[in-house]
Amino acid sequence: MTLKRLLLFLLSFSIIVCLTTCKKGEPTFRLIFNKKNKINHDFKGFGIQWSTYQHADAPGDSWGHLMKDTSRWNLMFKRLKHMKPSIIRIIDDAEDRYFRGINSEGSPIVNYNRHEMHALYKILDFCQRNNIQVILGEWNPPWQMLNGKEHLWTEMIADYMNHLVKVKRYSCIKYFTLVNAPNTFKAKTQGSYAVWKDWIMDLEIEFSKYHLNHYIKIMGPSSDPTWDMPLKPLKGKDWLSKSNQDLKEVLGAYDVHAFLDEKAVRKGDTEDFLHLDPNQIQNLNGPLFISELGIKAEGQLINDGRSSRFSQPKVFDKEYAELTTLACMDLLQLGVDGIIAWYLDDAMFTEANDGNKSQIMRWGMWNSLGDTLYHDKKELNIRPWYYTWSLMSKNIPKGSTIVRISNNNHQKINAVGVVNTNNEYVILLSNSTSSEQIVEINFSEDLNNEVFTCVQLNHKESSEKNSIILPKNDDIEMVNDRSLLVKLSNKEMKLITSEELKYPTN
Repeated sequence: MTLKRLLLFLLSFSIIVCLTTCKKGEPTFRLIFNKKNKINHDFKGFGIQWSTYQHADAPGDSWGHLMKDTSRWNLMFKRLKHMKPSIIRIIDDAEDRYFRGINSEGSPIVNYNRHEMHALYKILDFCQRNNIQVILGEWNPPWQMLNGKEHLWTEMIADYMNHLVKVKRYSCIKYFTLVNAPNTFKAKTQGSYAVWKDWIMDLEIEFSKYHLNHYIKIMGPSSDPTWDMPLKPLKGKDWLSKSNQDLKEVLGAYDVHAFLDEKAVRKGDTEDFLHLDPNQIQNLNGPLFISELGIKAEGQLINDGRSSRFSQPKVFDKEYAELTTLACMDLLQLGVDGIIAWYLDDAMFTEANDGNKSQIMRWGMWNSLGDTLYHDKKELNIRPWYYTWSLMSKNIPKGSTIVRISNNNHQKINAVGVVNTNNEYVILLSNSTSSEQIVEINFSEDLNNEVFTCVQLNHKESSEKNSIILPKNDDIEMVNDRSLLVKLSNKEMKLITSEELKYPTN
């Protein structure tokens, strides 16, 4: 090697070393992003539960017909357009929507032209226009259709779905789920797997009469894997595998609920807490959705004269944004196909389902009716977890590939990779240590002059009105064609992408 070449080599090497150590510091952790390490090649996306407003949809409702005001709908649509959810989940009671009783001949009376139905049509119209897939379902049978009359319920649902899918032509409706959390005391199944299975099989027969099977997939079991019903032989964790075994010709998609303990989320123990096995997920006969994701409240109460005891006080601050993001990182690495947050708007539910405005269930991203119910416009303010959920939803859309990032079993540095539908990189990265870390991410192929940007997912400022709380930052740096340096402060999370950052606004 000539002296000139040697000097050029040393100069180049010193520049690389300087970039690696001078500006950001020496890497403390090294990760590997290899596109071939696929966890999921067809992610179904992030979604949100939105079940309209049973106490404000119609003139006779307990809060009055508040939703006749189109500006309220427009506010929801504006915020959801920024979120860009891939999925909306809508679960109803038939009597709150279209069922009006039993006639003298013993047949259901239905009305698809009620105010409550037109509220549903507004949401379905929005989903249809914006290419959002819909999971529709019902909590439980009406009381008139229990005790051996459940066949009336499944017959009625089939007619209802025929109306929505074939008459109204809502092709956005892709899934239907029957009974919410059927393994718990809340369900009219009384926790019986055999009862739920019979109802599902009846529904499949009724759907086939209308040829709905070509349009809609029946989803189940919608169970809570952490709940074991007393005196029932089947454990909550076994409902998923049992339904896959017994109903693989009936169910086209699977779902479970995930209400996680904070400690499990912080420790990365989501897999054990939910009793979910990645191999089991891979062996299912259809995609697996987390149809309700939330973090359990741990004994705290909101003493404001408005909130139910079944509320999550932390939805008002950034900690809930952190916890839901960490939970999603774990779930993506487990291989789940879609994740739906519980839920959009406080105004949807009261504790006893009676419209008592002093018993609102606080789990939402805002309370869209709080300005009227409490004469308090601050209730409409966007809460921090809307922004983090929107960032994931917009940047990890339906059709993305989820990639396992090798981290040499570092328990405190967690990362999940994504190659989205535009073939751009997205990385969710968290630092659970108590000190600043410099993370080097090595890619398995050349980055071809990719420009990466990042956003801090748990910025310390709180939200004010509709302000953005998650500023972009420049704590990333390209080292060479295959390496990226990222600086993470203690307990920090970042979303990093090579695509133009899709960023939620108000």
